[in-house]
Amino acid sequence: MKTHIIHIIVGTVLMILCAVVAAFLPPLWQGVSGRDFRPQSAMMGILILLLAAVLRVWRRWPVVEFLGSVVCAELFTLCVIAHFSGFTWLELFDSFNLSWLGTMSVFIAVPWLTGLLVGTLLLSARQRVSNDHAAVRSSQPP
Repeated sequence: MKTHIIHIIVGTVLMILCAVVAAFLPPLWQGVSGRDFRPQSAMMGILILLLAAVLRVWRRWPVVEFLGSVVCAELFTLCVIAHFSGFTWLELFDSFNLSWLGTMSVFIAVPWLTGLLVGTLLLSARQRVSNDHAAVRSSQPP
């Protein structure tokens, strides 16, 4: 249980770091205005997708840890949105904040879950190939 909680916290912090890194990388395209966040958010989404795929394939994290991390990251995002909108307590769930959360979820939750799916497919393909090689080796005479 302790390992799951640590992985959930690490996953959440790594997603936040992906957002910070994406803010400093050159944008994929020029935004419409200075307030257009989509180029940096698209880069953040790409980084989050790659992170999720690597954690699933290389570290073999369970699905529960991915789901816990994305829930924590979404709650953190909602708190950041509320901080900038000035809403507090129950106003946190105002339609304005939830609208922005939905928009940001496209760049956070969707890439994270897509990376989980891609990582799971790569992991199962890798295990299938490994099992095939083991079966071939065991069927060969010494």
